[in-house]
Amino acid sequence: MIEGNADKKEERIDCMSVAVKEDYQRALDEQKKEVRDLVMAGLEQIKEGQTKDFNTVFDRLEKKYRDEAISN
Repeated sequence: MIEGNADKKEERIDCMSVAVKEDYQRALDEQKKEVRDLVMAGLEQIKEGQTKDFNTVFDRLEKKYRDEAISN
């Protein structure tokens, strides 16, 4: 009986591990999409003449994510 309980506990831990990995991957994918969207928006601003310097665009992106990382 004790072995059966150990197997169930190990199975639950494995399921939790998979769920955590899936949540992490989902969050990572969302962040990648957000960064891609922000970069594309920055490039669009440059095309429209609103921003003439890539450094300005990427400085804003870097600040946003640096501040976000600190707050989390």
